[in-house]
Amino acid sequence: MRILLTNDDGISAPGLRALVEEFRTGHEVLVVAPDTQRSAVSHACTFLSPIRLAPYAGGFPGIEEYSINGTPVDCVFLALFHLWKDNPPDIILSGVNSGANMGYDVMYSGTVAAAMEGSIHGHKAVAVSLNNRHPVHFAAAARLAHRLADKIVANPEALPAPPQTLYNLNVPDLPLQDIKGVKFTHQGLTIYNQYVVKRRDPWERDYYWLSGDQPGGHLDEGSDFAALDSGYASLTPIQVDCTNYQTLQRWRSTLSADLLDDF
Repeated sequence: MRILLTNDDGISAPGLRALVEEFRTGHEVLVVAPDTQRSAVSHACTFLSPIRLAPYAGGFPGIEEYSINGTPVDCVFLALFHLWKDNPPDIILSGVNSGANMGYDVMYSGTVAAAMEGSIHGHKAVAVSLNNRHPVHFAAAARLAHRLADKIVANPEALPAPPQTLYNLNVPDLPLQDIKGVKFTHQGLTIYNQYVVKRRDPWERDYYWLSGDQPGGHLDEGSDFAALDSGYASLTPIQVDCTNYQTLQRWRSTLSADLLDDF
């Protein structure tokens, strides 16, 4: 397989290193990742300043690796339209993220956004995340991602997904042998406890940290939160199209076409 690896935690992050270790033998691998932490930047793109591309010296011999001073989406963009523009990857993997990307968090996640950028351009793409703020079992998540990638590429009909749909894999922070399996899930309902920390700098000026506890979620049946809570990995198809079709159909069937004339 030709595999593009990226993330939002930075080029030297342990989750990305685990993916490189997992795929470096028997595959053609390209790594393009941010030069530093870029979590929660969602689908941000860099258009108003130059992007610097630098070879990464800390990688494995024979693996093409680069860091950039941009976002996860920039990484995928550079790979698809510059580095590998003449011979695109068979699949894109983004991760392994430190912390789950379930429920509403997919809207904030740079990990998911990188995979989504690939799916927008017609490529198979997987976002991989590990469910712990400070996880340790990156190798287990990388191994599950490898199995999933093999299935997606070798036999697409075994796990089909329509165009512009990515595979969102969340893995419990457990040894591989302790993970019970993989469940097909929907996005759950996230529970946030967020707050702002106000402090003073040495010049007596106020500054603020946006903060919060690690999100939880409702354990409704079939959700990503419920799967991980019971020791399973979750696999959720995430689509680029955010249209609420039930509401759209209700508008079309019950509301006047000249509704705006009433305003």
